[in-house]
Amino acid sequence: MNFAPSHYRKAIYGILAAILLVPISFLARPNQINKNPNQAGEATGGTISQLRSKHNLSQASLSSIDPTSEVMKLASMGLHGIAVNVLWNQANAYQEKKAFDKVSGTVDTLVLLQPNFISVWEFQGHNLSYNISREFDDYQDRYFWVKEGLNFFTKGIAYNRRDHRIYDNLGLHTGIKFGVSDEKRQFRQMLRKDREYVDALVSKFINPELFDRPEAGGFDSWMLSYWWYDKSYEMRENLGVPKRTSDLMYWVKGPQQLRQYAENLSVDFRPGEATRRAWRTAFEAWTDRDPVNGRQGFGKRDITTSFGTVIRLEDLERQREFQRSIARRMDELAPGVRQQITQEKISRLSPLDQQILNMPQEERQYKEMTEMNRIELDIRVYEDEVRARAPAENKVKADNLLRELADGEFLVSQMDSYRYTVNYNYWRDFTDMESTVPGVLARQASYEATELVRQGILETYEEEVTDENGAVTKVKRDGAIDALWRYFQHTSDALQPYPGLHDGESTLIEDLMQDFTRFGAHLRDVGREWPDDFPMQWFIDERVRRYGRANIKNLMTTQDIEARKREAGLLDQTDQSDQSDQSDQTDQSDQTDQSDQTDQTDPG
Repeated sequence: MNFAPSHYRKAIYGILAAILLVPISFLARPNQINKNPNQAGEATGGTISQLRSKHNLSQASLSSIDPTSEVMKLASMGLHGIAVNVLWNQANAYQEKKAFDKVSGTVDTLVLLQPNFISVWEFQGHNLSYNISREFDDYQDRYFWVKEGLNFFTKGIAYNRRDHRIYDNLGLHTGIKFGVSDEKRQFRQMLRKDREYVDALVSKFINPELFDRPEAGGFDSWMLSYWWYDKSYEMRENLGVPKRTSDLMYWVKGPQQLRQYAENLSVDFRPGEATRRAWRTAFEAWTDRDPVNGRQGFGKRDITTSFGTVIRLEDLERQREFQRSIARRMDELAPGVRQQITQEKISRLSPLDQQILNMPQEERQYKEMTEMNRIELDIRVYEDEVRARAPAENKVKADNLLRELADGEFLVSQMDSYRYTVNYNYWRDFTDMESTVPGVLARQASYEATELVRQGILETYEEEVTDENGAVTKVKRDGAIDALWRYFQHTSDALQPYPGLHDGESTLIEDLMQDFTRFGAHLRDVGREWPDDFPMQWFIDERVRRYGRANIKNLMTTQDIEARKREAGLLDQTDQSDQSDQSDQTDQSDQTDQSDQTDQTDPG
């Protein structure tokens, strides 16, 4: 009997396959728990199983093993990828038909096939909280679907015990949907009273003391968001789970929620001592140490940059002082050289530049300040220039200092860049300012002014008060204009020690400019002029001096007030003729049109 060559090949392949089964069986042998009391709990499986256990890639280490999920995968007979695609399409089809209950059921089935695929949890949790919730007009229905999305995320915790992103998503969606969305006021009020939802969280995950705040009227959404991020930090620090995002954006989230809590507490309730403490907590968590959980503050965290260097944002000033010390050591190696080079560069400046350089800082206007930035760069002395003129015997030491300086400048640039990314300086000063007594008093006055405007009470009024003896007396009460006046007084006191807050552009500056405009509008409503002694006149004048007249729109400067007085005959024309507004002379390009100039001489 003759056999074709193909039969021989098949026989050889069969024998080789049988031989290969032997090493495969050793490599892929499943884990077994050693029952030896001296080695209890050690894995004795094959090489692949041991590697999976070592790197925490086994199903048991990734999550709790769900028998239903495993049966679903087996039932798909290796085709669960196709089944996943079918279910995704089915969920999308149900959503288009607005069959939202079927969407939830389909999604629950979907995650059984992909329990460790974070994108499933992220996409569908977001879908339930955002896309489906907005399909309803009633905010109570929207609230229900936002909770459905959050509950969906909580289901993913058991399946992803070594991935912090589930907790991060819970923190993100809780904070934004309850605290930033259009329905935030209603959502936050509903959460405070939602014992059923809170009890369900408490029974499984949460210590309620962290977000049950009497000063906030109950359970606060921002503190709940903070708690979820805190759980993520706990997982990262205690379990050593791999971090899935950059250090900077990971560690910034918790302190941000504390700041949002203080902000919303100041808006929802009349500010007081509890508000001041909340702002102080936010400041400490941002800079030094978080008082709530005792962890290192954001500014003291070790941040690994994209270059692999480790920095701390609070170390910037210390590093800059180190840089200055290197410059002083360089000057010791080359005495008088820095001053000599500086004078040489100054002598090469144009007469106009020298005039600007010699001008007192407080007299420089917008254009002079802009030019000064260029002039400072032109006369800057670099360390390698000093080193070039150092005595020959000090050259080697100077070279060593230059290398130290270069390393330090790199760290400073990294710290500056990362600080800028999260607006670190601004929020450090802002939370510190808000935790001061003038800061709280300003918030109180602003809160009172808002309530009085809502009631339509602009000016001081008299209220009849009956005492316990039945006697009726009239008591003067502040109107919104008086409350705003106090607000500006306290804001001026709070703001002046923080030049970084009233320089440049920020949301604080924008809010203040809007408050000034509203104040002027209220004055016009009652037929009053812009006051001569406005508490924050210094702020308006500074904005004009630094950024030009167009920056203040239709507000009045000190020069405008003086012009109004001269027209009314309240000032001697000759005495005030030399007090013209420097910003008008030096920044004609920023002048507003004639109608705006007319408005500037009107009240407000």
